[in-house]
Order: sequence, then structure tokens, then C-alpha cells
Amino acid sequence: MPATCCCFVKLQDIHGCIILQEEDALLNEMEVTGQAYEDMQEQNSRLIQQLREKDDANYNLMSERIKSNQLHKLAREEKQVLNDQVCDHNFCLGYQRLVIFLVWSR
Repeated sequence: MPATCCCFVKLQDIHGCIILQEEDALLNEMEVTGQAYEDMQEQNSRLIQQLREKDDANYNLMSERIKSNQLHKLAREEKQVLNDQVCDHNFCLGYQRLVIFLVWSR
């Protein structure tokens, strides 16, 4: 009977050691998983910040593009007005030359 009791105690000791090892392994796995989660959270925060910075940069570029397009449109309109004025002046100049030619022809 004492041998059976001794074997039972050893089995309990072995079982206790196995449970402790499993607990240690689980705790270690939880710690590794927790660290990986924290690393992913940090990476996620960095990526979100980078996206915000890129969005801001794109917004600024779009604003500059709109302003540039507006200035280009105004410059084209001004050019057209000036071209019209040149045509009017050329017409007047041609008419004045014709009048002068007719006056001198008499």
C-alpha cells in the first residue's frame, strides 16, 4: 500500500509540475501576444498619422491647384481683352490711314 501511495504522490507532483509548466507557457504566450498587440497599435497610430499628413498635403496641393487655375483663367481673360483692344486700335489705325490717304489724294 505504501508503494501505491508513493506513486500517487509522485503522480500528483508530476501533474502539478505539468500544470505549472502549462501556466507558465500560457502566461508567456499572453505576454508575447500582448506585446504584439501593443506593437500593432503603435504601428496603426503611426500609419494614421502618416495618412493625416498626406491628406493635409493633398489638400494644400489641391488648394494651390485651384488658385493656379483661377489665376490662369484670369490671365487668359485679360489676354483676350488686350487682344480685343489691339484689334480695335489696329482697326482705328487702318481707318485713320485710309482717311489720311483720302485727304492727301485730293
